[in-house]
Amino acid sequence: MYVDNLQSLDIVGGIAKRLTVRHTGIEMQYLTYRSRELADMAKQIAPSFPVNVKINPDDLGSVWVEHPKERTWINVPATAQTYAKGLTLFQHKLIRQQAKERLKQINAPETLMRAQAELQDMWDVAVRSGKKIRRNAKELALLEGMRSSSPLGRHMPDELPLVEQIVTTLELSVPAASIPDFDAFSLSPSLE
Repeated sequence: MYVDNLQSLDIVGGIAKRLTVRHTGIEMQYLTYRSRELADMAKQIAPSFPVNVKINPDDLGSVWVEHPKERTWINVPATAQTYAKGLTLFQHKLIRQQAKERLKQINAPETLMRAQAELQDMWDVAVRSGKKIRRNAKELALLEGMRSSSPLGRHMPDELPLVEQIVTTLELSVPAASIPDFDAFSLSPSLE
């Protein structure tokens, strides 16, 4: 399969789920995804219907939703972008564990952001005091967004550069007179 752009890579390599579109959008693990295109899709099909969804585990800021009839994919952003953009699935799991007693669908974005801040504060205190760092270093690194799949962590640019901006064609013209001639020589002793 040939992937012609980064969005196709998100669709091909994303985690597949079967979720339901409702009047509020798509809800997944206390995150809501909604867009104008999704609302138009619901008008064409039904108020509630199942769809195939692809999730990038390194960025929960949006998901890809397959139109059940047209077999095309649309990108649907999370309604809580300040929380979800750049957030990994593992980070979201840690934050949900922190907020589990208080977490309700009605106030999920606020509760999740509060739990995220609490976790960050707990780790900051632990780092300053030096306690539990070795035992929980992996969790700390994952919470901070340090992983091999994304060396930039959460600080990725909003817009990726185009290929034309990265790759340029450069023509080198060197006059033939400026290229020196070289003689061949051997490093081994001669037998003459």
